[in-house]
Amino acid sequence: MIILLRHGQTTSNLTHALDTALPGADLTDLGREQASGVAPELTGMTTTFASPARRAQQTAHHAGRTYEVLDGVQEINAGDLEMRADLPALERYHRAVHDWLIGTDTPIPGGETKESFLGRYLPAITSVEENTLIVSHGCAIRIFSALACGLDADKVMANPLNNCEWVGLERTGAFGSWRLINRDMWM
Repeated sequence: MIILLRHGQTTSNLTHALDTALPGADLTDLGREQASGVAPELTGMTTTFASPARRAQQTAHHAGRTYEVLDGVQEINAGDLEMRADLPALERYHRAVHDWLIGTDTPIPGGETKESFLGRYLPAITSVEENTLIVSHGCAIRIFSALACGLDADKVMANPLNNCEWVGLERTGAFGSWRLINRDMWM
């Protein structure tokens, strides 16, 4: 099994800003507490990687994990919508990634497409061994998990991951037929 863990709370999470550029925001005090609090759930993982984003590395550190940076598992690039927190920007970003789940490669303005996202995220995930923890980002984890496991787009989009929640994936068979371990609300 591979665990994809969303990072702890950041200042950008508090304002709902689309913070996808590196290095990104730091964890808040609560984010550090969340990372420490999730540590007991991660004991079976033998290896830990973190996104190049500062908040993912801080989460791994505060969860008491020795980690390496894994390129490719950073958040879905918001492009022209970067650091915007207004409703039209948030809706446009989430509409684009929802479209990816239903088979349309709608680009994020100035940002990523489904193809570019999978072109970096999938090789990173397939390069790691079993029993690996990867600290990544909420939208990236949701979209990747939905595509990897063939999940219902509306259920996945309606049920985001909270900070320091995780998804377990079993790489069984071809991409698209993997197994989701612990997110029944997405099935």
